[in-house]
This record gives sequence, C-alpha cells and structure tokens, in this order.
Amino acid sequence: MIHTKLSYLFNSINEYNEKEFEKVETIQIFNRFATYNGSNPYVAPAMLTMIPHLEHNQGTFYPHGGMINITNALYHLAVKMGVKFNFEQLVDLIKTKDEGISSIQVGQRIIQYDIVVSNMDVYYTYKKLLNLPVKVERLAKQERSSSLYFIGESLVHLKNWNYITSFSQMITSKNLLIFLNLKLCPKTQLFISI
Repeated sequence: MIHTKLSYLFNSINEYNEKEFEKVETIQIFNRFATYNGSNPYVAPAMLTMIPHLEHNQGTFYPHGGMINITNALYHLAVKMGVKFNFEQLVDLIKTKDEGISSIQVGQRIIQYDIVVSNMDVYYTYKKLLNLPVKVERLAKQERSSSLYFIGESLVHLKNWNYITSFSQMITSKNLLIFLNLKLCPKTQLFISI
C-alpha cells in the first residue's frame, strides 16, 4: 500500500495514467485534468490524478445559481461580520513594516490593515504593490504554468491532434495553445506567444 502511494509522488500524471489505462485516447482525456490548474501532465506529479478521481468517483457539487453564489455568500458573510469593502479603488502600494503588512496606499490615503489579501498575480503583487525586487527576481526565474484552452464539441477529433508535441512546444516556447475543434476547422492549432 505504501508503494502505491509513493507512485503518486514520484511519477508524472502521464506515467501514472499510462500504467492505469490502455487506450491512448483515455490517457489523453485523463491527462487533460492537469490543465485545470495550469499543469503539464508530463511533468506534474501523479498526486493530481485525485482531481478526476473526485469528479468521477465521488461526484462534484454545483451551487444553486452558479459559482458566483460562492463569492456572493462569502461577501454577505463578511459584511455581516463587519468587514468593509471598497470597490473600484486602485491600490497603489502595500506598505510593509517589520516583515509584515502595515497598510495600503490608495491615492493619497494611507489605510492601516493587519491583513491584506491580493487577488493579483503573485509576481505583479510583489513587483507593483509590494515593490520587493529580490522576490520579483526569484519569482521571474520560476517556471510558469502552462495554459491550454480547448474549444470543442467532442473528443473524437483528439486523434487528429498531436497531443504530446503540443505540450512539449508549450513547455519550451512558453506559448498559449488554443486548440480549435470545430466542424469548420477540426485540425487547426493556433499558437499565441505570451
């Protein structure tokens, strides 16, 4: 049992799926779950195979009214607890003191906070809001996640698409791959540099 669990840590998603499935198309379908969080199935750890396991074996839940209702519920709960929200105001700077957050700057105003949550990409939060060049430099050296945007009406046309080559091109060129799987252009691949 321990040996099986270690395979989740030391094998890639693709390696794990190749051991579990025989058909290439099935492996590709289950590899696709890696792209949910910007991962590459040929590099990401097999631990991420828990995503399709949860979806297919345990089931997933969809909130009444859509995903936006999770945000709305959290917002209303926060307001009820006394949290004040300021919308449509540009935060110019997150100020730090003694290795912690002390305040934010909005225009000419400095507002004291104990906790600040940034929904901005971490690289830009450090670069533009925290102005920490050392952390920005370290983040710039980290590998970016891959992005795969799949438009299609069925998985039948996956046979026409060189799946492995597409991922290796994304890794080496840092491109965004948009795979169009439409009746008018079932074999079209469009690469956009980012």
